[in-house]
Amino acid sequence: MKNSLITFFDFGKEENIDFQKYLSYLANGGFKIDSFCAINKNDKNGLLNRIENLVDSCDNIFIVLDNCEFDVKKTIDVLTNTTSFADINAEEVVNRICFNEKEELNNFCFVTEYKEKVIAVVKKDDIVNNLSKTVFPYLEKKYNIKTSRTILKYFGEQSLLMQTLEQAKSLVSKNFGYDITYRNGDSKVVFDFSLLEQSEVREVLRFLITNLQEYIYAESDEELSTRLFDLLKLKKLKMSCAESFTGGRIAFNIIKNSGASEVFNEGIVSYSNYSKNHRLNVVKEDLEKDGAVSSIVAYQMALGLLRAGNCDIAIATTGIAGPKSDDTNKPVGLCYIAVGTFEGIHTYKFNLKGDREEITETAKNTAMFLAIKKLKKM
Repeated sequence: MKNSLITFFDFGKEENIDFQKYLSYLANGGFKIDSFCAINKNDKNGLLNRIENLVDSCDNIFIVLDNCEFDVKKTIDVLTNTTSFADINAEEVVNRICFNEKEELNNFCFVTEYKEKVIAVVKKDDIVNNLSKTVFPYLEKKYNIKTSRTILKYFGEQSLLMQTLEQAKSLVSKNFGYDITYRNGDSKVVFDFSLLEQSEVREVLRFLITNLQEYIYAESDEELSTRLFDLLKLKKLKMSCAESFTGGRIAFNIIKNSGASEVFNEGIVSYSNYSKNHRLNVVKEDLEKDGAVSSIVAYQMALGLLRAGNCDIAIATTGIAGPKSDDTNKPVGLCYIAVGTFEGIHTYKFNLKGDREEITETAKNTAMFLAIKKLKKM
């Protein structure tokens, strides 16, 4: 696979282009650069000619954008007779373009294809983030490969993660970069170790994993549901879940994995008190006394699944997603998640923040993470 790099310079000014840094960033992602050059930042025709010359000999053309005096995206779109996409979240991009007309298109990282070759443009000021979030995932999918990016998946409080990352920086002589993508309790940390020796990389990772091991669930770009599925399959166990306010989201995320029938027994959306009592044998008096959103009810929901048979581990969720509370004085965001086996069921209490969707998604993610923690100890 042949790769080329194009960047820009300001004609008439003395400036040093840090090619080595760019080459390191790309090599860290698994794409070694075979040729590179710099073009005057107002030379649109120079860029077009260079691309035309490269497409016959290269598979991927990486362009580092730095204060160009022409619209690089529009120029490349005209050349390729297509519309390049910016970022992974297309909806966000459309919103930014439509509702903020002052935002120039060439401020985005974007990827397109021309004559079956990839052209990827990244901003100099945000190159690591651009590469890790958009370019490398695109190339991984296109070529069905895994790049050499270093990734940790973390679930838990952001403050602990940030504190530990800063502590890790003191262990090495040169700085390293990282990008964190956070959503509903789940964090993906992509590292740029291009300036470190391999011994230093190992030392940093060892420190992070040792200090965050309770919260790190994967050392690759895996979803919570994929990790949970893989652990169930590895240990040859079956799972059932009873969901109240998460409404079947846990079950959906498990069965989207091919081969789910080997590890998944059943998923019950037990929304009403009647269902909890009649389907899961939650004691009616406990429902009336403590309410559906309570520790004892979550415990009995999980127990009902285990007693029904054909499962080794059970998950149960009950809570208040909002926007209004139930007919008690319990707050929106209060939830209980039970995870257990025949050896014991543990019930966890959380007070989650956000709107209805954020609370529900965070609870779903939390339940899967707790099940992963349980399985790792089995």
